[in-house]
Amino acid sequence: LFHGNNALSVTTSTTWDGSRNHRTLYGQSACIVGTWIESHGGAGSVMKLIADMRSGMSFDQAFGSPAK
Repeated sequence: LFHGNNALSVTTSTTWDGSRNHRTLYGQSACIVGTWIESHGGAGSVMKLIADMRSGMSFDQAFGSPAK
């Protein structure tokens, strides 16, 4: 299991398509997202993230803000 402190590198679709480790990249991503959702209040946190971004907050700000 990977945790949020295991940052993924910025990739392009070519990296994903050409990588033998695509399952590892997908698994790391899924674990990071799952950990974020859990630490930000559950499934509703995704809707809050979207609402925050719609209201003008940047992704980085919305992704980092804890659930209230």
